Parts: sequence; structure tokens; C-alpha cells
Amino acid sequence: GNTVKYQYSLGIYRIVEWSDLISAHTVPGELIIRGLSEVGKPKGRGLLLLEEMSSKGNLAKGVYTVERVRMAWRF
Repeated sequence: GNTVKYQYSLGIYRIVEWSDLISAHTVPGELIIRGLSEVGKPKGRGLLLLEEMSSKGNLAKGVYTVERVRMAWRF
């Protein structure tokens, strides 16, 4: 979560300063949401979470997807 947080806020592009909405995959876990939220929420920025993948043979489905959606609701 910290790496993404710093890329979002302090990286060379300072994305949080100009992007109203970003997307992130939840594969890394809850800390990615926490890190991005800490920076983006105070500025009114949105975060679109990617819970599923359409690629053939992907492992992100079923119980995984249900748990990721529950995780997202905590924020």
C-alpha cells in the first residue's frame, strides 16, 4: 500500500493533483485501498476497484471475488 500511495501522491506525475478517478486491482489486498484512500479521500478523489478479470484461466473468481467486494465495502 505504501508504494502505491507514494506513487499516487508524490511520484513524478503527482496523479492525485489532476485525476478525479483512478483504478486499482485488489489482488495486493486491503492495504492498496487504505493507502490510496488516505491520499485521495481528503481531495474528493474516486477509486474504482477491479474485482474480476475476463482473461481465460484467471484465478480471480468465485470466493475471491466475494471477499474482494466485502473488502471494498469496508471503505
